[in-house]
Amino acid sequence: MEKIVKGISLTKKELLENLSACFHHPDPFASMYGVLKVFLVRGYNREQMKNDLTKYMLLLREQQKEREEDLILEVFSCLVDWCGPHAKL
Repeated sequence: MEKIVKGISLTKKELLENLSACFHHPDPFASMYGVLKVFLVRGYNREQMKNDLTKYMLLLREQQKEREEDLILEVFSCLVDWCGPHAKL
């Protein structure tokens, strides 16, 4: 799936690459939260993002990458409002 917004290409591949890079950041949750926020502001479909993150979590589970899976789940909770009102995306 690809969407062009004001000359910016938004793809699932780019989303997942950006999230994967966040695993090495000193504060991976804050970094991932920022990535999701930017993609949403630029027009990435919220429902598609939920689906993409769910599939990514399952892939990480299959690869036995528990830390990374937990981080994605934590930021996913902000996307689906399973968090405090201050953290909702």
